[in-house]
Amino acid sequence: MQRVISLGTEGANGTLSDSDRADVASELTGIKQQLLSLANTPYQGEFIFSGTSTVQPFVADATSPSGVTYNGNAGTNNVEVGQNYSLQINQAGSQLFTSAAGNVFQSISDLINALQTNNNIGAAVSSVSNAYDHITGQRVFYGNALNQLQAQQNYLNSEKVDLATAADSISATDMAATSTAFTQSQVAIQADLAVMSRISQSTLFDYLK
Repeated sequence: MQRVISLGTEGANGTLSDSDRADVASELTGIKQQLLSLANTPYQGEFIFSGTSTVQPFVADATSPSGVTYNGNAGTNNVEVGQNYSLQINQAGSQLFTSAAGNVFQSISDLINALQTNNNIGAAVSSVSNAYDHITGQRVFYGNALNQLQAQQNYLNSEKVDLATAADSISATDMAATSTAFTQSQVAIQADLAVMSRISQSTLFDYLK
């Protein structure tokens, strides 16, 4: 997107010839194809930016004003990363690439058309800048998600160490000695109960005898 803005600014230079602007438009077309490929990035058999849908999210569409159609949905995926702790891990591609707040594909298409017609190039560059600002802002979500995952991982690692320490302590216990002490305690408890039983059955006259 930074390269697109740079090319658009270059294309807005009134000294460029029609051929020069055509070359810039051609490079922008290539960048748009690269962005389309990135927007369709898969991971473990699923598309990252298709929402909760399993279909390829973005397809080239000559009938669309932006030249691209979104086939995913607006759903999001959550994963359990701890007891009663669920974390949202994605945003829909429509929120990232084709939002009304900054449509990446539409703004680039408008810039290409502006260069080809030599008309309103500056306005098209501003539109690309807005799209760039929007998608950059969306990166905050992923940064926060990564931070939360890291914090949870640290917590679970700490819990793992504590449990391992407890397990080592239990395994190191002298089971024979522990069993003997337990038996002795049981005998002592039974003796105490027997004494209490006798006391409860005695009267003041029994002690005076």
